[in-house]
Amino acid sequence: MARTNVVRIAGFNQPADDLSTAIDSFLACCKSRNLSGCTISYYRYRLQAFKAFLAENAPTSAPKELTPNVIRDFLTFEAERNSAATANHSHVTLSAFFAFLGSEGFVQPNPMQNVEKPRRRRAVINTFTLEQVDAVLSTCGKDFAGARDRALIVMLIDCGLRASEIAGLELDDVNWAEGTVLVLGKGDKERVVPFGQATRQALTAYMSRRGDLDTKGLFVSTLGA
Repeated sequence: MARTNVVRIAGFNQPADDLSTAIDSFLACCKSRNLSGCTISYYRYRLQAFKAFLAENAPTSAPKELTPNVIRDFLTFEAERNSAATANHSHVTLSAFFAFLGSEGFVQPNPMQNVEKPRRRRAVINTFTLEQVDAVLSTCGKDFAGARDRALIVMLIDCGLRASEIAGLELDDVNWAEGTVLVLGKGDKERVVPFGQATRQALTAYMSRRGDLDTKGLFVSTLGA
């Protein structure tokens, strides 16, 4: 039987001992779970901020040696330097990061178990008045772009969609008979949202100008899209 050559990599870093390796392993796991690119990019951004903080303010950055106090110091730093919302997002990121390391057996105990989520004051978001909505709609012209923009604005207001959600709508997502639209939201979660008569009228006017195009997208930038 032929002998198999075993290749040994000198100086291989373990996630428990090296923060960069731990971050790479965590992000690879996120990709394998098919998390959205935006989520993975934000995890990477927040973890790089954590790494930079540790380099300046902690005696070590080895994940297995990090303590709740060090993490609390980082969250306080984030809240003071950026905002309470940023500190809150960092807490979410680190919770997912250390949960992964714990499940893989690299970190015991999980230092995030005793780190409370930073409190954040939720400001009341003022809604548009009818006069403000009318003022916005009055800027829409009578051409194709104006009909499209009016349909976009009315649907956003009527259905409460995110900009990314409405941008991703396809023709088949609109159920004209039921008066609903199938929306793909955060985390690739689908939901059915009803729309009213104003949206139906605006969409009908837009579709009469859009016509048949070689694209499944509901809203297009130009008639040549």
